[in-house]
Amino acid sequence: MLSKLSMRCEPAIISESPYAFAALFRGVLAERIDEGYAARVHEQGLHPYSQSVVLERTDDPNGAQTLVWTVNALNAEAHESIIEPLRADGFQGFCLKKTGKDFRIAEKTFESMPLTDLARDFYKQDAPRRMKIEFV
Repeated sequence: MLSKLSMRCEPAIISESPYAFAALFRGVLAERIDEGYAARVHEQGLHPYSQSVVLERTDDPNGAQTLVWTVNALNAEAHESIIEPLRADGFQGFCLKKTGKDFRIAEKTFESMPLTDLARDFYKQDAPRRMKIEFV
Protein backbone atom coordinates (compact mmCIF):
# COMPACT_ATOMS: atom_id res chain seq x y z
CA MET A 1 0.00 0.00 0.00
CA LEU A 2 1.15 3.50 -0.82
CA SER A 3 -0.13 6.14 1.58
CA LYS A 4 0.21 9.87 2.00
CA LEU A 5 -0.64 12.08 4.96
CA SER A 6 -0.55 15.85 4.54
CA MET A 7 -0.84 18.03 7.63
CA ARG A 8 -1.51 21.76 7.45
CA CYS A 9 0.34 23.26 10.39
CA GLU A 10 -0.08 26.57 12.14
CA PRO A 11 1.54 29.00 12.50
CA ALA A 12 3.11 29.09 9.04
CA ILE A 13 5.69 31.62 10.14
CA ILE A 14 9.15 30.08 10.15
CA SER A 15 12.49 31.86 10.10
CA GLU A 16 14.35 29.24 8.09
CA SER A 17 13.60 27.64 4.75
CA PRO A 18 11.13 24.74 4.78
CA TYR A 19 13.96 22.54 3.49
CA ALA A 20 15.99 23.24 6.65
CA PHE A 21 12.93 22.50 8.77
CA ALA A 22 12.45 19.06 7.20
CA ALA A 23 15.26 17.56 9.30
CA LEU A 24 13.62 18.93 12.46
CA PHE A 25 10.28 17.41 11.44
CA ARG A 26 12.04 14.06 11.00
CA GLY A 27 12.77 14.32 14.72
CA VAL A 28 9.03 14.57 15.37
CA LEU A 29 8.59 11.37 13.35
CA ALA A 30 11.22 9.61 15.47
CA GLU A 31 9.35 10.60 18.64
CA ARG A 32 6.00 9.28 17.37
CA ILE A 33 6.99 5.87 16.02
CA ASP A 34 7.99 2.63 17.74
CA GLU A 35 11.67 2.65 18.79
CA GLY A 36 12.35 -0.81 17.36
CA TYR A 37 10.92 0.13 13.98
CA ALA A 38 12.80 3.45 14.02
CA ALA A 39 16.09 1.64 14.71
CA ARG A 40 15.51 -0.82 11.84
CA VAL A 41 14.65 1.96 9.39
CA HIS A 42 17.66 4.00 10.52
CA GLU A 43 20.02 1.07 9.85
CA GLN A 44 18.59 0.23 6.40
CA GLY A 45 20.08 1.72 3.27
CA LEU A 46 16.62 2.22 1.76
CA HIS A 47 13.86 3.97 3.66
CA PRO A 48 10.20 3.00 3.14
CA TYR A 49 8.99 6.57 3.66
CA SER A 50 9.60 10.13 2.55
CA GLN A 51 8.61 13.49 3.95
CA SER A 52 8.56 17.10 2.86
CA VAL A 53 7.83 20.46 4.41
CA VAL A 54 6.63 23.21 2.08
CA LEU A 55 5.09 26.64 2.34
CA GLU A 56 2.03 26.93 0.09
CA ARG A 57 0.38 30.14 -0.95
CA THR A 58 -3.20 30.68 0.10
CA ASP A 59 -5.96 32.76 -1.48
CA ASP A 60 -5.32 35.44 1.15
CA PRO A 61 -4.82 38.84 -0.55
CA ASN A 62 -2.12 39.66 2.02
CA GLY A 63 0.03 36.82 0.69
CA ALA A 64 -0.40 34.52 3.69
CA GLN A 65 1.11 31.07 3.41
CA THR A 66 0.38 27.74 5.03
CA LEU A 67 2.98 25.22 6.14
CA VAL A 68 2.27 21.69 4.90
CA TRP A 69 4.12 18.66 6.25
CA THR A 70 3.64 15.60 4.04
CA VAL A 71 4.68 12.07 4.97
CA ASN A 72 4.51 9.22 2.44
CA ALA A 73 4.73 5.50 3.23
CA LEU A 74 5.79 3.06 0.54
CA ASN A 75 4.65 -0.19 2.11
CA ALA A 76 2.14 -1.55 4.63
CA GLU A 77 4.63 -1.74 7.50
CA ALA A 78 5.65 1.91 7.04
CA HIS A 79 1.98 2.86 6.83
CA GLU A 80 1.18 1.14 10.14
CA SER A 81 4.34 2.30 11.90
CA ILE A 82 4.61 5.89 10.62
CA ILE A 83 1.36 7.13 9.08
CA GLU A 84 -1.10 5.67 11.60
CA PRO A 85 0.55 7.25 14.70
CA LEU A 86 0.45 10.61 12.91
CA ARG A 87 -3.21 10.11 11.88
CA ALA A 88 -4.25 9.36 15.47
CA ASP A 89 -6.76 11.80 16.97
CA GLY A 90 -4.38 12.43 19.87
CA PHE A 91 -1.71 13.87 17.56
CA GLN A 92 -2.91 17.46 17.23
CA GLY A 93 0.38 19.33 17.51
CA PHE A 94 4.06 19.11 18.31
CA CYS A 95 7.10 21.11 19.34
CA LEU A 96 10.34 21.23 17.40
CA LYS A 97 12.83 20.65 20.20
CA LYS A 98 15.79 22.44 18.58
CA THR A 99 13.86 25.65 18.01
CA GLY A 100 11.24 25.39 20.76
CA LYS A 101 8.60 26.28 18.16
CA ASP A 102 5.11 24.86 18.73
CA PHE A 103 2.87 23.86 15.83
CA ARG A 104 -0.81 23.00 15.85
CA ILE A 105 -2.16 20.68 13.17
CA ALA A 106 -5.10 22.51 11.63
CA GLU A 107 -6.01 19.86 9.07
CA LYS A 108 -5.01 16.33 8.06
CA THR A 109 -5.57 14.89 4.59
CA PHE A 110 -5.02 11.18 3.96
CA GLU A 111 -4.76 9.32 0.65
CA SER A 112 -3.86 5.70 -0.07
CA MET A 113 -3.55 3.37 -3.03
CA PRO A 114 -3.04 -0.39 -3.08
CA LEU A 115 0.04 -1.43 -5.05
CA THR A 116 -2.18 -3.56 -7.27
CA ASP A 117 -4.03 -0.40 -8.38
CA LEU A 118 -0.75 1.35 -9.12
CA ALA A 119 0.46 -1.60 -11.21
CA ARG A 120 -2.87 -1.80 -13.04
CA ASP A 121 -2.89 1.92 -13.80
CA PHE A 122 0.75 1.92 -14.84
CA TYR A 123 0.78 -1.15 -17.08
CA LYS A 124 -2.72 -1.21 -18.56
CA GLN A 125 -2.86 2.32 -19.83
CA ASP A 126 -1.09 3.80 -22.79
CA ALA A 127 1.70 5.94 -21.47
CA PRO A 128 2.71 9.22 -23.03
CA ARG A 129 6.20 9.47 -24.46
CA ARG A 130 6.99 12.19 -21.97
CA MET A 131 6.17 12.46 -18.31
CA LYS A 132 6.23 15.42 -15.99
CA ILE A 133 8.10 14.63 -12.78
CA GLU A 134 7.79 17.01 -9.87
CA PHE A 135 10.27 17.00 -6.99
CA VAL A 136 9.35 18.57 -3.65
